Amino acid sequence: MIDLEIKKRIVIKLTSLLDEQIATATKAAKSAEESKSNETKSSAGDKFETGRAMMQKEQEMNESFLQQKKTLKAKLHQIDLQKKYAAVQFGALVGTNKGKYFISIGLGKLNVENEKYFIVSPDAPIAKLMMGLQLNDSFEMNGVEQMVLSIH
Repeated sequence: MIDLEIKKRIVIKLTSLLDEQIATATKAAKSAEESKSNETKSSAGDKFETGRAMMQKEQEMNESFLQQKKTLKAKLHQIDLQKKYAAVQFGALVGTNKGKYFISIGLGKLNVENEKYFIVSPDAPIAKLMMGLQLNDSFEMNGVEQMVLSIH
C-alpha cells in the first residue's frame, strides 16, 4: 500500500521538522533566560529596566513558539496512520486533480519522494471546503474547481 507508506514518510518528516523547531526554540528561550538572569543593574536604571523588559518579552515569545510547536507535534501524533477514510477529515491524505493535501497541521508545502504535498490544518480554507467530501466529489477554491480523486 504505497499511500500508507507516503503518509508515514510525511509524518516522519513533519516530526523531524517540528523537533528541529522545538530544539531551536528551547535554546532561544534558555538563552533569553540566561541573558535576563546575568544582566547586572547598572547606574543607568531606566536603561537596565528597558533591557530587562525586552529580554523578558523575547523569552515569552520563544516560550510561546515552543509551546505552539509542541502542541502541533502532539496533534500530529493523534493521527491513526492505519485508518481508512471514506470521506475527507482530520488525518486524511487527499489527492485532487490539482494537488495532494494532508489534513493535519498547518505547515505549508512539503516535498516527499519528488511529490509536493500541502500540509494543512482542518481550519485552513481549502480543508474546510474539502471536509466531508468523498471520492469524485468536487469543490471550488478561488475560482478553480477540484475533484477528490483519492482519500487515504
